[in-house]
Parts: sequence; structure tokens; C-alpha cells
Amino acid sequence: MAMVRVVDQYNFPLLLRELGRAIRGGDTNIAHVVDRANTFVLCVSELPPADRHAVVELSRRKGMEAVMARPRDPGRAEQLDVIVMGTFAQYLALTDEVKELGPTMLRIGSEMKRAIFDYRERVFEIPTPAGGLMLGRDTLVMGILNLTPDSFSDGGKYDTKDKAVKRAMAIADEGAAILDLGGESTRPGAEPVKPSDEQKRVLPVLEALFKAEYPLPISIDTRHAGTAEKALAAGASLVNDVSGLRFDADMADVVARASVPVILMHSRGTPRDMADKAVYHDLPAEIIAELRDALAAAREAGVDPANILVDPGIGFAKDAEQSVEVLRSLQELRTLGRPIVVGPSRKSFLKRLGADGEDERAGLGTAGAVAACSYAGAHIVRVHDVDQAVRILKVVDGVRRMA
Repeated sequence: MAMVRVVDQYNFPLLLRELGRAIRGGDTNIAHVVDRANTFVLCVSELPPADRHAVVELSRRKGMEAVMARPRDPGRAEQLDVIVMGTFAQYLALTDEVKELGPTMLRIGSEMKRAIFDYRERVFEIPTPAGGLMLGRDTLVMGILNLTPDSFSDGGKYDTKDKAVKRAMAIADEGAAILDLGGESTRPGAEPVKPSDEQKRVLPVLEALFKAEYPLPISIDTRHAGTAEKALAAGASLVNDVSGLRFDADMADVVARASVPVILMHSRGTPRDMADKAVYHDLPAEIIAELRDALAAAREAGVDPANILVDPGIGFAKDAEQSVEVLRSLQELRTLGRPIVVGPSRKSFLKRLGADGEDERAGLGTAGAVAACSYAGAHIVRVHDVDQAVRILKVVDGVRRMA
């Protein structure tokens, strides 16, 4: 099957702002100019030679630009990709014409059309048992609360129920939209935790927050289906699975039966061995392909597609340079048509960007990464310092709205 992703779209909101002056000036050519400005660049992969040539020929016939490109993966050296650039109207015309060219071309055209429509989707409403989340108008903050002795940043800091509840209340007061509660460290090299030990850490805190009528939806950060099931029964509203439902075969069923949102994060292997699996030839394309597989598996297991969010997994089976590349290409994830969650907070990749010390990574390093995530299209940022992120995002979201 053809793999299609949107590589880029010109900054259409800014272009429209400038073109508005032409509208006010009464220029009758404005509709044509607006259409030309609404341009998308697509990469179409995994096509047999005959179909590659057909896509290029048809695209050029519609007035679009189309070229063949050698893939980054040397193992696919003979399997060229097709790069297409055209306006939204041209893509619609192309997908209409392929209906006459047989089922294979019809599928390719449908994938191209779906990629563009998914990419254009920006606003989502995600229902949770604790109330709906409106995503896409402003960037929401997910506050991290680790109840672990060995997490990379705050391990052991909230080692009693009272400390954890106090911090959860502070996270709400600082302006977070979601609390992310975890009882297992998944930092690179971490040893696995028994579900029973994980549950001893998180369930008492969840129950205390439920009794206190905690005001935010609570996400349970776990790879274990048993922990997720008990946490949902104790008051959690979302599941955040860093394995993307790969680790525990029962997790998808738990999520499907509970009808709650789930965050599918891209990763490879387990925390113990994921650093060895950070080998990519085309990082954005491979992340999108693997998340697309995770989305399909979740749907097949009965998870409502409208309940799925995706996370590119910064630092998970990715070295520092690869994590920076994830941020640079974040907008390509919009091809999946689902809300995007990103967790850049205090991670070691920030050293690559000049934030050498721990304080720098927690402060200016994370602040810059949060701003970059938001402007690149993240719907939710997952952070330790909620107050800092909320203040930064007021500025970033304000700039976006003015644009």
C-alpha cells in the first residue's frame, strides 16, 4: 500500500493575512492567488515503478510539480519515492481523475487526499470521564507527577501520599489541563517494575485525589494493562502508554472497554534496550509509519479512533540528534490526523542545543523546547514545571492567534 505523508505546507495563515489587503483593495484575481498559496508538498512511498510513473505523469498533467527521489534508506535504493507539490484544488482534481484509472490508482489518490485532509485537521474535542478536552485552540499543559524512586529528573521527590497529593494540587493551581501520574520509570536503561509495586505507588494517590474532587482529568502513565484497569476504576480518565500498546497484549482491550482516551507513543523495544534500537534511515517517515501501524492495531482491537492521541517519543529509542530532528519535523505528524502530545521536559537531548547543566535543561532548555513544540503543532506538552510552561504558552499561543 502507498505510504503518503505531508512534508510541508506554506504558512497559509500568514499568507492569508497579507492577501487580505488585496481583498480590501477589490482585486478580482484574489481567489486564484489564495488557491496557489494553499500549497502542500507530499511524499509518496512504496510504489511499484509503473505506479510511480503514473503518479508523476498525472500530477504534471494537472499542473503540479512532481519528481522522483531516491529514499534515504539504502536498503530501498531502487524503490524511488515520489515528491509532489500542488495546491489543495489541484490535489482534489487529481483524486477525482484517478477514479478512471483503476483500483490501484484510486487507492493511491485516496491516500493522498486523506493525508491532506488529516493534515489540515487542527481542532479536536476529546471526551474524558472527567470532562472534555478542547485541543488545538490553545496548547494544553500536562503536568508530570512521578511516584518513582528512580525517574531521571524527580525520582523519590514525591515518595509519600501526602507529598504526591500536595504536588498534584499545585499542578492544578499552576494551570495544567491534565495530570499525568506514573509509578514506573521508563528512562533509558531502567529496570522493569512489577505491576503490583506500580499499583502500590499510584492507587492510594489516585483514591485520595478522587475523594478530594480533584479538578483535572488524570492520565495514568503505564505499560501494564492491570495497572491501567485499576487506575481507571479509581478515577483516572486517560491512559498514557509509552509502548504504544505493544508491551501488554491486554492493554488495548482495557482501553476499548473503558472507552477512554489513550496516548500512543512511538518507541522501540523496552527502556532496557531501546537505546540500541535508535537506528533510522528516514526518521520522520519511520515514526509516522510505525505510529500508523499502532493506530491500526488499536482500531482493530476496538479502540475508538476519536479517542487516540499520538506522541513521537522524544528520547525513546532516539539519541539527542534524532530527538532534535523529531522537533524539527513535528508538523509532519499532522498527517496522522490525530492530536499530538510531546514530552520535551528536562530531557538529555537539550544538551545538544546548549542546555548543559541540569538547571539549564529544567529552565531555559525546556522553555525553548515547549515553545518550539507548540509552534510546530503540538496540542499538549508534557512537563514537570507547569507554571513555567503555562506562562510561555500564553505568549506562543497569543502570537499564533494574531498571525
